[in-house]
Amino acid sequence: MKRIFTTEQLERRIVYRRQYYLANRNEIKAKVRQHRKENRDKQNAYNRQYVKDHREELSAKRRQHYKDNREEIKAKNKQRKKRITPSGLTTEKADNLHKYGITPEHFNSMQDSQGFVCSICGWVLEDSVTGKAKTLNVDHCHRTNTVRGLLCNNCNRALGYFQDSATILRKAVAYLDHFTFIDQTEE
Repeated sequence: MKRIFTTEQLERRIVYRRQYYLANRNEIKAKVRQHRKENRDKQNAYNRQYVKDHREELSAKRRQHYKDNREEIKAKNKQRKKRITPSGLTTEKADNLHKYGITPEHFNSMQDSQGFVCSICGWVLEDSVTGKAKTLNVDHCHRTNTVRGLLCNNCNRALGYFQDSATILRKAVAYLDHFTFIDQTEE
């Protein structure tokens, strides 16, 4: 049989529970943390199964939420990317560095040691508005994920388009040299 409470009884229970929680907050939180720690694998398995079983429903909710709040979400993301970290980099740049295992301080020291110029072309990147040097891109090996140095956007993309292959780059240089020679002889 289901027990029925009056409104007054419910209010007293709510007040009691709140007072109990406030008086025993640290112990309650410690027990919850311990329980989560002991049952992490079980909870993760449950969460994975839930997502698997409700994938369509969850995706629909996410799509609808994005559709309803598109402008607000875009504005928040834009603000987050532009937020300056204590190291002086944007959040977006700091997140990218994290992928390569570089701290913002290490990145800044790499830029200083390179003199804020690209390692390949020597181009100094300056912001046309502020006149300050722009940050360089991290060049890394795509197979080993090892950081090689800092490059301007053009050189970094060029290496990517040439698939980080020295052989292809040599062929490209030979191609350019051949046509440069032809252009010079026609003049």
